[in-house]
Amino acid sequence: MRSSLLAIALCLASGAALAQTSGSIAGEVKDQSGAVAPNASVTVTNANTNVARSTVTNGAGIYSFPDLTPGIYQVRVAAPGLQRS
Repeated sequence: MRSSLLAIALCLASGAALAQTSGSIAGEVKDQSGAVAPNASVTVTNANTNVARSTVTNGAGIYSFPDLTPGIYQVRVAAPGLQRS
């Protein structure tokens, strides 16, 4: 009985450790005329750690970065024919 309770307690403790807070960044990339920009390169960089993640926009110009560590991020977008922002 005692070993069963210990195993349950360890499982609960490890589950609590996994329940960390995270955030996400999502958006839509459009050109100057308002048209969506599919396949644009988007990079987010954590200002404190310099850890970067990259993705490309989908056919509707949408991008998403789920499960980010909380912090301040710089978002950069690049696409052929667009100024980098």
